[in-house]
Amino acid sequence: MFTPFGKREIFLSALLSIGIFVVLLFLSRRDGLAFLKYFLVVPVIGFLFTLFFFRDPKREILYKRCEILAPCDGFVTHIDTVFEPYYFKKKARRISIFMTMFDVHVQRSPVNGRVVYIEYHKGSFLNAQKEESLEKNENNIIVIESEYGFPVVVKQIAGVFARRIVCAVRVGDTLSAGEKIGMVKFGSRGEVYIPEEVELEIYVKKGQHVKAGITALGRLKLCQ
Repeated sequence: MFTPFGKREIFLSALLSIGIFVVLLFLSRRDGLAFLKYFLVVPVIGFLFTLFFFRDPKREILYKRCEILAPCDGFVTHIDTVFEPYYFKKKARRISIFMTMFDVHVQRSPVNGRVVYIEYHKGSFLNAQKEESLEKNENNIIVIESEYGFPVVVKQIAGVFARRIVCAVRVGDTLSAGEKIGMVKFGSRGEVYIPEEVELEIYVKKGQHVKAGITALGRLKLCQ
């Protein structure tokens, strides 16, 4: 199963791969260029990788009340308190996740709630593993008013190869935890921010691999 967010890229990749394959096949039949037949596999691999990247496997959402789910697949790189400049405009708890080229890139809502604010920011396309990319790279924030009465900010951050952030929700949409909200193409990062005053028992650790809609990042202490 493939995400509809990648239809254009899959189509263009198929055309490009077929074109390169035909050219290589034609040239490999000429004297002195027979070695090119060994490169026929390259466009095939390129197309298969595009399909692999835009895969969207069926996923059973594992949500329990008061848990905050991971918004994306990847490795946890930051668990800290930082100044959130776009919506809270004050310090907030942050969990940041780096998505490798091999992770599923479809992003999901970490909570049940309603979308109350969306804001896109132009920026650079630095390597998403670098610290400065967290603030300087192209990004989009989706603010979800959670069922618990406080907002949760999901931040989509572009990477060095990503040039398009897909936001699949609109202000006013009601979301279930684990529901798809978009993706960032070809390597990127996802972050969750909650108000500093909201107590959260963190379940995950830095370096841990998490899955969107499956891994609980933590549990709200207000439910205890």
